[in-house]
Amino acid sequence: MESSDESDLDGFDEQDIDEANARCMLKQQELEQVESYNESDIDISDNSDDEEEDTADFSDNENESENGGDPYLDNLNFEWTRTLTEVILPDFNEPTGVKHGLPSDANQLQYFQRFLPQSFFETVADETNRYAQQKGPDPRWTPTSAAEVRAFISINIMMGVRRLPRLANYWSTDKRFSDPYISSIFPKSRFLIMNRYIHLRDTSNVPGRNDPDYDPLFKVRNMIDLIVPKLQENYNPGQKLSIDEGMIGFKGRVHFRQYMPAKPTKWGIKVWQICEADTAYCCKFQIYTGKKLGGDRQYGLGYDVVWSLSESYHNQNRHLYFDRFFSSVTLAEHLELVNTYVCGTIMSNRKGVPDDVKKAKLKRRGELVQIQKGNLLATAFKDKRQITFLSTSEQPNMNEDLHKPHVNVSYNMYMGGVDKFDQMASYYPVGRPGNKWWRYVMWYVVNLAIVNAWILFQKTENKDPPPKKYYDHLQFRVDVADQLQAGFTCRKYRAGRRSRNDENIPVLGAINHHKLVKIEGRKRVCRQCSKQGRKTPKGRAVETSFMCQFCVMPLCKVGCFTDYHERN
Repeated sequence: MESSDESDLDGFDEQDIDEANARCMLKQQELEQVESYNESDIDISDNSDDEEEDTADFSDNENESENGGDPYLDNLNFEWTRTLTEVILPDFNEPTGVKHGLPSDANQLQYFQRFLPQSFFETVADETNRYAQQKGPDPRWTPTSAAEVRAFISINIMMGVRRLPRLANYWSTDKRFSDPYISSIFPKSRFLIMNRYIHLRDTSNVPGRNDPDYDPLFKVRNMIDLIVPKLQENYNPGQKLSIDEGMIGFKGRVHFRQYMPAKPTKWGIKVWQICEADTAYCCKFQIYTGKKLGGDRQYGLGYDVVWSLSESYHNQNRHLYFDRFFSSVTLAEHLELVNTYVCGTIMSNRKGVPDDVKKAKLKRRGELVQIQKGNLLATAFKDKRQITFLSTSEQPNMNEDLHKPHVNVSYNMYMGGVDKFDQMASYYPVGRPGNKWWRYVMWYVVNLAIVNAWILFQKTENKDPPPKKYYDHLQFRVDVADQLQAGFTCRKYRAGRRSRNDENIPVLGAINHHKLVKIEGRKRVCRQCSKQGRKTPKGRAVETSFMCQFCVMPLCKVGCFTDYHERN
């Protein structure tokens, strides 16, 4: 036996034998490493309690029966290698750009109505009238119409453009606060009554929490179902899409309210969005209503969110960018099966991340560790801090110009689509604060429709007439609001009556020795209004709280004090 062994080693020197022994030891370490991968690991999340509960579902199942025979899960981690090869991807040949079919002379409102058509305002008018009737007879209420609903929404859009600290400030007699545009459309009393009864859906038969048909978003479901298909009907996005979470700020009571301390808006309703990376056009969104009881999440919440948001774009060779909350090796491999490729950060302790990346402790800035399995590339990179990436769409090694790995450069370039959308929407928030959660969702959808309409308007070529050189998002938003209002007003002016809020009328406190002072006690009938025959809208005499101190004559502060002394 010894002679046989020695004959087998003929022709090999001691260095060759040592190298062979080293390879055997390395192979043994790889087998031990594979066994360690099969152990369960702990998923750490920086999100709220609800998120921690959901992200724990990311851990992959261990035995074959639970994996359902999935070849990717069965062979997980058996093919990782330090030998890096070029990532070969199919070409992207999908059509991109606008497909709204509007004429070249379409106005801003027509772009907006590609998302919220006239039928939406008619439905809101009908449901508002129904709700007012259900709440009981109200002597102040008169039935509304689609035109008034459009004007009401236009005012809420303009309130986001010109924000005042209190709702009453818009109708204030103090010129430092008053808004003549808004107050000329709606009297304060009519706006408040509209704001009280505005409704989207008949809520008299809402299913209870224990009902199988229970829908947490029942009150706004018809509006969501209306706009979501139209997001894809009007625009074909480019190859790069980013997926992230947004927040509809709300501090009131609703069972699916979330707390996210790392976000600028910490309390609110969470929204998952997929947006085009370049333009921030929102292609689809989902509102998170909490963990579903009895829900089957085989691979976790992040997997389900990415898969459902991107499903319409599978088998189109698109690239998705998302952060570590969503990332997993399973998700990347399953998306590659449907010709969809990913790039994102990942928690280093996630199931399937190879040990060489998981346990890498990089000390100097610029250090890099990369392990590859087919197109799947795991990267640990030391920048200001150590970051772990997972991708199937990026080439290995460094970008020589930026001294960063290609995966890091692409992630920084294309991840911000959702953040860019949130930024545009945050400039001019629609609606006023309240205590009804569904109002916040409604105004979020209206704002989304305006932002997407603005992107469509920008991407549309050969507009007739072309917009002005410095035409921007603000001007587009104001034009949408103005065209929604379309000249509608609830105010009823008496013929020949001069507006008491007319800014062109001088307000004087004194003329020579005549001085305007406050009347002590109750108001008195204005002498000048009485001479001119002016009445209040209810036909009563016009009263004032001011008088001329020299003449002891009650006169209105605006206009009448000057007119009386000029005539006398």
